[in-house]
Amino acid sequence: MAILVRLSLAFAFLMFLAAMLLPGTTGASPDFNKRSETRRALSHMEINVLIHRDGNDRVPGDTVEELVANLEIFGADFEGDEGKLLKDGVDGWGRPLVLVKTGSSNWVIRSLGANGVDDHGREDDIETELEVAPRPVRPVSTSRSTGVCGCGAKKEVEQEVHSSGDDPQPTLAPKLEA
Repeated sequence: MAILVRLSLAFAFLMFLAAMLLPGTTGASPDFNKRSETRRALSHMEINVLIHRDGNDRVPGDTVEELVANLEIFGADFEGDEGKLLKDGVDGWGRPLVLVKTGSSNWVIRSLGANGVDDHGREDDIETELEVAPRPVRPVSTSRSTGVCGCGAKKEVEQEVHSSGDDPQPTLAPKLEA
């Protein structure tokens, strides 16, 4: 019985070492991990592009590295593994990310995937669209049936983006209409 326990412990220890030292023995392939890391990085970029803009509600940059640098100025956070990939402008395989400007307001950021070939978003490529156009200004109604001031007039507030020179973040200014 003691020999069986020792053999079991030795086998468990060897399996633990194999799992720690040999990639892919834990169930997930290295390619799957690289693909997942790349997808998370591209999603991270998409979220930051939606949230962080300059004073004109735009996202300037001609390369992935420029986009990341500008977004950081506007308050974006590029920490962790995904942030490092984006700062370096590479995917999970260490290959450069491709930034394609499909129009003045729609860009695509693409990884060439495991095969390293630009399949224009097909095959094993991983890509996400970045909407970099200024967001539309929409009126927001804040009126009550008797009017905000009690005079019976309705008040419309229109959100408008203003830049204050050095301040890269947009500020909202109310516009009153009688």
